[in-house]
Amino acid sequence: GQRTVYVEGFSIDKYEVTNRQYRKFVEATRYPRIPDHWQQNDNRPPPGEEDYPITFVSWYDAKAYAKWAGKRLPTEAEWEKAARGTDGRHYPWGMEFDKGKANTWESWGGSTGQTKAVGTHQGGVSPYGIHDMAGNVMEWTATEIKRYSQTKDGGGGQREELPLVLVRGGGWSSDGVDSSTFSRTITEPYIRSGGVGFRCARSDP
Repeated sequence: GQRTVYVEGFSIDKYEVTNRQYRKFVEATRYPRIPDHWQQNDNRPPPGEEDYPITFVSWYDAKAYAKWAGKRLPTEAEWEKAARGTDGRHYPWGMEFDKGKANTWESWGGSTGQTKAVGTHQGGVSPYGIHDMAGNVMEWTATEIKRYSQTKDGGGGQREELPLVLVRGGGWSSDGVDSSTFSRTITEPYIRSGGVGFRCARSDP
């Protein structure tokens, strides 16, 4: 089916980037950084998880994949528009949280959760038909928050540090509140987590 969805002014992936897609990138580019959970499996995705979202990738890894794919990461504003449309809804499907519509902490009934194949929760799509924007994995965006520190010479100058980056959408370990279309997480760009993945976007010509 159609893999990207047109939203006013840009297109965005219908699904989170999967282990299968990321493996093609790693093999085509000989990318040096292999996701942690592949390393116990001969540097391949765990068996049966080819269509699960890629995780244990940093912001830099995600940007490298997007560039290889001829795309980019979505900005925070683009991500939010794709997740909730224009009516201010709190979740991709409406105003009320529904544990049956997203892979979140509640849907595991208190037991330890994990990622699921992308598109598993058909009832949880956004107004644009985009999947898993409230659960499964949190997603890197292109939006940076600049950081500055005082220089040591005491002259009042400032030195720019590594930016922080905005991550959007809940994941399998998030609760309903943290999975809303308004929820945002600020994190270091080099973090590699089992709860964070991404999807790609591209500007329309």
